[in-house]
Amino acid sequence: MDVYGVITVEMDEGLESCRVMRELVGGERTEAYRLCTPVEFAFEFDPPPVEKASRSELDRLAGTYNQVVSGILQANGLFFRAAGSVQWAVVLPSALWEDDTIETHARAISRLPVGKVLFISHDAASDASVPHSSSVLERAHAIAKDWALAYIRVRRQHVLITDASDGPDDMGRLGALGAGVLSSLWRSAASDILDTWGQAIRQESQVCACQRMSPYRRENGLKMLTAYSSRDIVSDQMDEYLAAFDAEAFLQGFTEPVLGLIDRYGEDPAMHMALRSYQVPAAATEPFVQGVREALSTEIADALRREFWRAPMPHVREWTMVNLEEAGASAWDEGYSDPELEAHLLATRPLLERLLAGIGIAATSAPADNLVRTVLNGLEEQRLCDWPLIGALWETRDSSIRAYRMNRDGDPVACWTSD
Repeated sequence: MDVYGVITVEMDEGLESCRVMRELVGGERTEAYRLCTPVEFAFEFDPPPVEKASRSELDRLAGTYNQVVSGILQANGLFFRAAGSVQWAVVLPSALWEDDTIETHARAISRLPVGKVLFISHDAASDASVPHSSSVLERAHAIAKDWALAYIRVRRQHVLITDASDGPDDMGRLGALGAGVLSSLWRSAASDILDTWGQAIRQESQVCACQRMSPYRRENGLKMLTAYSSRDIVSDQMDEYLAAFDAEAFLQGFTEPVLGLIDRYGEDPAMHMALRSYQVPAAATEPFVQGVREALSTEIADALRREFWRAPMPHVREWTMVNLEEAGASAWDEGYSDPELEAHLLATRPLLERLLAGIGIAATSAPADNLVRTVLNGLEEQRLCDWPLIGALWETRDSSIRAYRMNRDGDPVACWTSD
């Protein structure tokens, strides 16, 4: 059972005192059941020392919040021991609700071990689903509690989808699916690559053995046969093939099963709604696609070049230079086969497929894992943004997540993550 603490702090106009309301959610059937009733208390802050009067606004606020948080921690030891995690909310006068001001408050409190903090203006508190005769603190606390319950539902959904036993960061069955899909995709890609590579080698084998112009050579005007021309032509053919590889389709082949598993195990109807409108962010897909392309163009291409030298190609003497168009050789034979070459390709293919697939998996495992996490976290974030009380615009700044939100009446609410 999840036991979640909710603490709401209402700062006064002069930021010299505050009122606090705390409540334990989900602990009604535990020994801490007495803490599940909202309790309100207040205290004043000590004035800053004279020598520190010239401190920056950020430092001054950080000192104020340090007094607030320290006082609450000391006065509510049993509460914090009973709560698995705590949702903090800070209610500020609407007059302070300017972009720079709220960010300064957020940065000040983020210096303390408080995790997620929900900032609520006095005006936004009026939208809470409690009697209007209630105080601003009570209405804001209702918002904070509603947010905490929404967050609890999202975390439960996370565990259901991932079947995780090691906490929210464990991807469980979702991570296993991602690893399996990535392996399958690269095995399929390796097989297709070797099909094309084998065909290019077979063509050059006939060119060298019979001095015939292959379709690829004819199409590209490559009429000179030398001791090293086959190596370069096979390499060029594979470079063209690998450059044209559809990395976007590869990405889709990875993300569709991930989204499908989330859809299968996402029993919360709100998760299904979030999934239908969800767009996988480019910040997660671009590293994955780039990893696919880099693996193909570097290590996989190099591995194929090295393998070419192991293939038993017909010998072409060092100083040979034959104009294939003038050689008078017979027409191209689509049924031509070199038994020794075919035996070599057949024997080495299983190992080559594993090698190419392994190169791809090693190059893309990290971005794939990040993509899986980003998809699930993004859907959870979107689920919270669909919380009925507020909509949201999320952005990232200085490695911290900041969310400025508006309630249904257009009044601002903000959530800041400091961990």
